[in-house]
Amino acid sequence: SSARPSGRMTLRARLTALAVLLVLFGLAAAGIATHIALQSFLVSRLDQEFGPAEGAALHFATDTDNDSPAPSRQALDNVLPLDGYVVAILPNGHLLRPYFHGHGKPSEDLVELAEHAPMGISSDDGYRVRVVPAAQVERQQGGGPQGQPNGQGQQQPFPIPHGTRLVIAISTSEISSTLDRLDALEMIIGLVVVAI
Repeated sequence: SSARPSGRMTLRARLTALAVLLVLFGLAAAGIATHIALQSFLVSRLDQEFGPAEGAALHFATDTDNDSPAPSRQALDNVLPLDGYVVAILPNGHLLRPYFHGHGKPSEDLVELAEHAPMGISSDDGYRVRVVPAAQVERQQGGGPQGQPNGQGQQQPFPIPHGTRLVIAISTSEISSTLDRLDALEMIIGLVVVAI
C-alpha cells in the first residue's frame, strides 16, 4: 500500500517536469523568433540612414572649403550617427578626406574594414557598411554637391576620378545593446515562469 503513493508522486513529477520543459521550449522558441524579428527591424531601420548620409558624405569628400568647421562637415554631422565613419577611396587606393564622427580617432580595424568592404551593404566588426560608386551618388544628387550647380562665387568641388568608392560605416552598438537587454528580459521571465 505504501508503493502506490510513491508511484503517483513519480507520475506527477514526470508530468510536472514535462510541462516545465514544454514551457521552457516555448519560451526559448518565442525568444529566438522575437530576437530575429527585432534584429531584422533594427538593421532595416539603420540601413535607411545610409541614403541621407551619401549625399552629405560626397559633398564633404569633394569640398575644398577650408573654413573650420566647413558647412559640408556640419551637414555631414547632422545625418551621420555618432561613431560613424565616411571616406572616399580613390581608384589608386588613396583615402580622400576620411572622417570619424565621434570622440577620438577611428580604430585601425575600422579603417581597414572600410578599405576592404565589398560593394553594397555588409556587416562586420560591429559596423554596418555601405560601399557605393561615388559617380552613382553624384548622379543621384543632380551632378553637383547636394544637388546644387556650381555657380559663380562658389568653391569648385574636388574632381572625383571614375572608379572612386564612397564608404559609409555606421556602428551597430545600439542594436547590440537593445538585443542584449531583450535577451536578459526574456531570461528573467523564463526563470520567473519556472519558479512559479
